[in-house]
Amino acid sequence: EFVIFIRLLNALIMLGIVASLYLFLCWDYELEYYSDTKLRPARVYYIGALRPGGSFLGAIKNVTSFTIVSFTMEGLAFLLAGLIPLLSVHYGIEIPKPILRLTIAIWINAAPSALLVSAVTKYVLWENLRRTEHPRLAFFKKPIVLVQHNFNAIAVLVEVG
Repeated sequence: EFVIFIRLLNALIMLGIVASLYLFLCWDYELEYYSDTKLRPARVYYIGALRPGGSFLGAIKNVTSFTIVSFTMEGLAFLLAGLIPLLSVHYGIEIPKPILRLTIAIWINAAPSALLVSAVTKYVLWENLRRTEHPRLAFFKKPIVLVQHNFNAIAVLVEVG
């Protein structure tokens, strides 16, 4: 029962953060690249669906990054992994096999993605920004960014361990 509670709590935290980003985020971000690439700097405007000038389709197109996709998949995996035992054991509801297979498929994609996001952010992006004393380092110190890039790995390790 404690495992069910932890899974559902993880799902609530993760999906709550994702929903708040899709609905309320307003962020102006300048993409920068290394000088030896052919990529050019560009400005990206993220506007949540409920913000002035925002729309649901625009939020889905603009706010979606690999971090958010992996966070959403992991939240959905935790939600299903918490609901399946709750409904089947405590309420005696028969869970269809396709739902069980879907839960496993989501988890085997979400867990490595979450660890990849955390590893790249921690050991590549943050280290590079700290070493160069880049002004974008302040963005990575925001609580929502720290939760996204650290909590997902912690949640995976708690679930597996």
